[in-house]
Amino acid sequence: MDVRRWLVFVSIALLAAVVVAGCQPVDTEDSEENGEEVATDPGLLIEAWAESTHSVPVVFAAERDFCASCHDGRAFAQNVMNPGDLDEEAFGPYVVATDCRACHTGRGAELLASGQADNVPTADGAVQGGSGALCMSCHNQLGAGDINDPDRGYPHYGPQADVLNGTGGITEGLTLASTARHRDIDDTCVTCHMADDESAGHSFAAGEEECAGCHDDFESIEAMMAGGDYDGDGQAEPFVNEVQGLMDALAAAVNEVAGTDEFAARAGEIVFLSGEETQTDVPTEAYMGAYNWLLIDHDSSRGLHNPAFTVTLLQETYRQVTGNALPNAVVPIPEE
Repeated sequence: MDVRRWLVFVSIALLAAVVVAGCQPVDTEDSEENGEEVATDPGLLIEAWAESTHSVPVVFAAERDFCASCHDGRAFAQNVMNPGDLDEEAFGPYVVATDCRACHTGRGAELLASGQADNVPTADGAVQGGSGALCMSCHNQLGAGDINDPDRGYPHYGPQADVLNGTGGITEGLTLASTARHRDIDDTCVTCHMADDESAGHSFAAGEEECAGCHDDFESIEAMMAGGDYDGDGQAEPFVNEVQGLMDALAAAVNEVAGTDEFAARAGEIVFLSGEETQTDVPTEAYMGAYNWLLIDHDSSRGLHNPAFTVTLLQETYRQVTGNALPNAVVPIPEE
């Protein structure tokens, strides 16, 4: 089955699931005139969802023990780790993406109702995330970082919960700040990534209009100025540029200390490369530096989920790797 036919098949199945869940399509004009609550057209939800990465199944992960619970919508809804434990008679025999049932039935519905994510590995207890607790249950680094990890594991892709809460990375010996007001937004992830529109935010893209609601004189994410010269290059630039400058400085420091050309996340571990050869004997500080660099890279927000944490984590990790503070870099004022 080609991708287009597969998406059509999934869309029909999703439409049925949404209707069964109670999201009935309505005549919006008649409802508005009668003062009734207007439901979102399920077709618009499906169109937006189909364009998002949540609609793309990662089959090799969905077929693995433990991984299946986040990579298969059936497994997530049933709250099972092992694909062999799935009730296929009720949910079908095929791997599915993060579909309607994942978020609106079973475990997903329970998380939406409780507002607590109890499986963020770097947090001390359950994280209060409102509706965003549903997102955090999968979007975390999966394990707590350990500088002495013999397997050199890396933070899993999508560690947004750990960055947002300022708890991620390998942080022994680091002095860190955190942007609490982002973490404390009502419903956290959902407020910014599911802004009200005709598809009820089911593209899951961050809305810049939400940024403008809190930041005066907001024009665009790319134009938001940093509070200082965080990367020490002699000028204060837009925040995302400052973060990129910090990441470039840290990556260079890690490779210099490790004696390598680059590092990368591959097959469950961080590898350090010199040309085409893998360097196995690198200092623990280099591993720590690579781990924290990958945390911010895998978060994908370019520091926006938690600006103060991102900046201080990168600056402090640079200091730990090199033994010296990043020259001329301004340190953010702690918020908590």
